[in-house]
Amino acid sequence: MTLKYQREINGKQTHFPEKIIRSLHISEPKKMTHYDLLCEVIPENEQLNIHEFQELNPKLHTIRKDDKERWEVGTPIHSKIWEGKPYHSPQYQFIPIVPVKAIQKIEIIEMIMTQTDYCYQKKDSTIFKVQIDGITLSENEIRQLAINDGFDDSEAFFDYFKDGFKGVIIHWTDLKY
Repeated sequence: MTLKYQREINGKQTHFPEKIIRSLHISEPKKMTHYDLLCEVIPENEQLNIHEFQELNPKLHTIRKDDKERWEVGTPIHSKIWEGKPYHSPQYQFIPIVPVKAIQKIEIIEMIMTQTDYCYQKKDSTIFKVQIDGITLSENEIRQLAINDGFDDSEAFFDYFKDGFKGVIIHWTDLKY
């Protein structure tokens, strides 16, 4: 199945494709690397230099809705980038097909209470609780989840999931929470 990644969220570059490439330890005999191939399809002024690329935290999984429970272990992942509106622009597969290694249920709950145990409080005082497979994460675990999902920090993560969320974490690495 296809996973599409935005290169920009709220006017800021995500570098999700580059971060996904960083998560894979692929040894291939081809002359060009996956990053070189990706650079062929993104504008030159948006490309990272090799040092910036190597400094990126890898994106180790993705969080998606899965109301029909279509994702399961072994499902092939076709990772693509798209520009503009989905399905209305060219799509580029930027890594080889990889299998789903694990699926975990995730729920991000916007809280109305003031108690912050096992919750994350944003600068605007919004409080969130995150559960993976029914287990509530600590603030440090939430921070690591956000970074592992390709966000710079918990604030950016909750800015994206600001209305709460219920779905799955799709893993293509051995990481599990």
